Amino acid sequence: RTDGRTDGRTDVQVEPLQLATGKQTAQLIFSTAFAWAPAILSSSRMIEYRDFASAQTHDTITVILAVAIWNGAVSSAFTSYAQSYGQRRLSPTVAGLLFTTQPLWAALLSSLFLHEPIGKLGICGIALVLAALSQSLVPITGSTTESERAK
Repeated sequence: RTDGRTDGRTDVQVEPLQLATGKQTAQLIFSTAFAWAPAILSSSRMIEYRDFASAQTHDTITVILAVAIWNGAVSSAFTSYAQSYGQRRLSPTVAGLLFTTQPLWAALLSSLFLHEPIGKLGICGIALVLAALSQSLVPITGSTTESERAK
């Protein structure tokens, strides 16, 4: 479909869940391949994998699987879906600005929940991100918008 375009190009819109599913499927395939490639290519590595697995208790295996499922479903799949969903509802500028704050949120949340120290350089980095973000949100004095220039 052309979505009202006059240049002959089509504008394909993909639903957020479909986009996130495709991304996560590719990520699962590649991460599994890279995790198992050493074992497939080396018999000694396969023995190491087997010895590691057999040395674990049932509880440890349960925790490992729970962490893997959490990382796959919440940390990876849900965030991809949420990002795709949000990008469809925000302007590219606002979405880009929000995504630049990802390291800031990672630092703040790891400090809050994991008690990771931020340090002086981290505080400087957070300040720089906030300064750049606030600068990009403030219109330049004396600038005109497209609608004002058209008048």
